[in-house]
Amino acid sequence: MKNKERILLNFNEKAFNDVAKHQENAGASLPPLVAYCEETLQIKVKDLGAFFRDPRTYSINEYWEKYGSQFKDAAVKKEKVIALTGWEESTFENLYKNVRAAFGYLSGAQYELQENEVIFPNDPENFKVYLREEDQELYDLNMEFIKVAEKMEAIGGKPAWYLARFYNTLGVDGEKLILSKMFFQGDPKYRNNSIGYYVN
Repeated sequence: MKNKERILLNFNEKAFNDVAKHQENAGASLPPLVAYCEETLQIKVKDLGAFFRDPRTYSINEYWEKYGSQFKDAAVKKEKVIALTGWEESTFENLYKNVRAAFGYLSGAQYELQENEVIFPNDPENFKVYLREEDQELYDLNMEFIKVAEKMEAIGGKPAWYLARFYNTLGVDGEKLILSKMFFQGDPKYRNNSIGYYVN
């Protein structure tokens, strides 16, 4: 027996697009920081995930690993040797600030750090609300009720939309009686609220 197709109540397209835009901005913010560190210190960022977590320390360690032998007889800390390069702390900080700000709009589930790249998952399913299985019978009953109300209106009865004031499972769209998606999306424990759900 084929499973019944789930009924989509809502897709939050704005939220989906907002996340996509933030992901795009985050993805664009990282390459300039990587490029600055690589070009200034003449190193290669080999692990983007480790770099992302602490780019300054990562860059210093990579620089020391590549050039540290030159300072083996000098009493110098590896944190200080980048002063011998064209490194400017203010430039680094501005670039890093942009990265932190851009990624700050994303939750941990909206980006994934890998060794060579950052993945930005954004599944539309996460922004969809489906009818609960336990609400199917009530949903079907209301859909039948709307059809009957429209037939009664067609033969001279009261406007169908008028009935929405009596049932919190119904809503109004202009002058059309519709199912209240708000009701079916809402928390079931608040469904007996006397205010009702009069809008879609």
